[in-house]
Amino acid sequence: GKSIRPVNVPDAYKDPRFNSEVDKNSGYRTKSVLCMPVVKDGKVMVILTAINKCTGLQFTTADEGLIRVIGSASLNINERCAHAAAVGTEVLSEAVLTEADLFKDGG
Repeated sequence: GKSIRPVNVPDAYKDPRFNSEVDKNSGYRTKSVLCMPVVKDGKVMVILTAINKCTGLQFTTADEGLIRVIGSASLNINERCAHAAAVGTEVLSEAVLTEADLFKDGG
């Protein structure tokens, strides 16, 4: 089977997979890219992408861990939203608060 791992590109213009046309059309300059597949039951549900790390030149393994947590939390919120549609909005509010707790106080 194919391995599902993050893709951490420190210099987008040196990576042959990078499409520089988007930068040319927008006037933006992409430097570094971090892509993280969000997986459920062995299936890629979405790919989160971060570009141009604000501090430092490239994304770190700590950044990979953070985006992995964000992806996991987003799947959890999505599942709770689907459940909330059936049982009421209190479940949705609880899901958002629960996931927000992951990020308070820096962790």
